[in-house]
Amino acid sequence: NYAIRVKLQAGRTGASGTSILLSRVLLGGAQFGSPAATKLASADATIPIESRVVVNAVAGQNFAVEIMRDAAGSNFGGLYPQTATVTSWGVAPSALLVISRLEAA
Repeated sequence: NYAIRVKLQAGRTGASGTSILLSRVLLGGAQFGSPAATKLASADATIPIESRVVVNAVAGQNFAVEIMRDAAGSNFGGLYPQTATVTSWGVAPSALLVISRLEAA
C-alpha cells in the first residue's frame, strides 16, 4: 500500500468573476477518491488544494494527477508558486507530491 499526498497552490491573477479549479487523482486511468476543488473569487488569490489517498497499486500501474478550470467559472487561474519577501524562506512550490510506502507492523 502507498499513501499519496498531493498539494497544489491554486491561484489567479487579473480578470473578474469567480474561477473554479479542481484536481483529481487517477490510478490506472480511473479516478481514485473524490476530487478536490476551490473557488477563487478575487484576483491575486492563492489557495492550497490538498488530496490524500491510500492506494494498493500493482507493478506497472500508472498514477496521475489532473487539474482543470471548470467551465462554470471564469477562465482564469492555475498553479502558481509563491516567493517569500524574505529570501531565506525560499519559494513555496506550485505543486508538491509525496508518496510513502506503508509496511505492516
